[in-house]
Amino acid sequence: MTNTLSEPPTDLERCLAILVLRSADRTQDEVASIVRRSKGTVVNVERWFTDMPYSQAAKLCDDTAIKRVISVDLVPNEQVDKELLEKVLQITRDDLLRHYRGAEYLKTVYDPARLLEEHFHHVAQAARVLGDRIQRMLWYKEKRYEEKYEPYGNILTGMGFSMMSKTGALMVGFEEPKDNFGEVDPLLAECLFRHYEDKFCKLPFTDWEQITMANINHKLVDNLKLLTYGRLDYCPTCRICKQIAG
Repeated sequence: MTNTLSEPPTDLERCLAILVLRSADRTQDEVASIVRRSKGTVVNVERWFTDMPYSQAAKLCDDTAIKRVISVDLVPNEQVDKELLEKVLQITRDDLLRHYRGAEYLKTVYDPARLLEEHFHHVAQAARVLGDRIQRMLWYKEKRYEEKYEPYGNILTGMGFSMMSKTGALMVGFEEPKDNFGEVDPLLAECLFRHYEDKFCKLPFTDWEQITMANINHKLVDNLKLLTYGRLDYCPTCRICKQIAG
């Protein structure tokens, strides 16, 4: 195998074996012994892999090639004990790229625009759940009967309604079961709160769980629908937005 940097190595399978073993936390001396090459060869292979264009490195270490090298070169190798074999069998293309080309690898997997879109989708789903729940509260609030409905449960996990009705001299109790709109994670609820205030106006409460029959209205529901079906933008007070995009 060529050990100079001016030409690429000709034994690519041996190169991959070296990279896999080094990614499994074996020293250069240990790897040289296992692959029966000099330590200088190990050093040159690592430098060659680190210096080549990232796109070529990504193509070189595809998972199929890695599995073939492990099966042919490492499984039969008497110096590869059970503990090491278990480690190398877990090595993937992503592991090699993270180990040797970490900064470039992160750029390919960390896409702030995509992550923000995923976050906006989750915020929209939370807006849908809370919007449906508050709309149900409004329906009970506006019922034109003598009965007075009171909500029970939690705005984030599910709400039901109970009431007492007077029938002659008797007070009759009635209870509607909790809804099945779904649950909203507290952190996502906080994000929705920040997005709402950033896009519309300051709310008359500081947390969704402070919602009551008295402080809800149709405008609140309409705005939550706009957050559900409309376009969301970066919110400077949302913790997740700031974490993704800075």
